[in-house]
Amino acid sequence: SYVVVVHATSAMTMQVLGHVKTVCIIATGYLLFNAPLTKRAAAGTCIALVAVGMYTWIKNQRAPNSTPDSKFEVPPLERVPDDYAPLKSSGARPNPPRSPA
Repeated sequence: SYVVVVHATSAMTMQVLGHVKTVCIIATGYLLFNAPLTKRAAAGTCIALVAVGMYTWIKNQRAPNSTPDSKFEVPPLERVPDDYAPLKSSGARPNPPRSPA
């Protein structure tokens, strides 16, 4: 599923989403469980939020009229097609066909 999301967006977007997830974990720990919030964690959270905002703003400035590609097709879960572009560029081999159960 991670490969499909990276193919639909980009590796950079996945990294940004990872930082958003980390910020959410820190905020949840502080709000729900009264976990201590150090100055370092607070500063890192603020920097991450500013960076995510800047990334989103820059990405929207570069492609203001772009919409998600409606022609994007998710490869089957059982077997990746032989012509799946990310596998061809990486030199990886597709999954072998499964034998019937």
